[in-house]
Amino acid sequence: MWAWIISVRHGLSKFSVTAMLREQLALSQARVSQLERENAELKAKIAALEAELKLTRQAYDKTNEEYRNFKEFHIEDVVINESIEFRKGKRTRGEWMMFCPKCHIPTFTDYEPKGETVRCSTNCGWAGMLLEKDGVAVLMAAL
Repeated sequence: MWAWIISVRHGLSKFSVTAMLREQLALSQARVSQLERENAELKAKIAALEAELKLTRQAYDKTNEEYRNFKEFHIEDVVINESIEFRKGKRTRGEWMMFCPKCHIPTFTDYEPKGETVRCSTNCGWAGMLLEKDGVAVLMAAL
């Protein structure tokens, strides 16, 4: 039963403890240098990502500011009356104007003997009929 211990002990005595420690030290030093290289590469990546993040944040802030300015510039009052969209804002010079409720483009009025027909200026297919004479003026006065 104890014979295997004696044979292992005899086999181990052939190896020098100093040589084994030197080999372990060399492996550890190689591992440390590899980890230091990886650490330097990761620090470089972090620096590049931080610079990219800074540029992205600056671009985001600029875009957000432009959006706020755009939004403030294009604030409009919108009222829908008799299936016609009326808008008042900077693009209409503060006046109430008729717009197509389908495509939100300004409309024009056809004057006919039976009344006035409001049509979309882009021919999107929308048309609203005003049955009374001077119907547009009546609607505009109601606003």
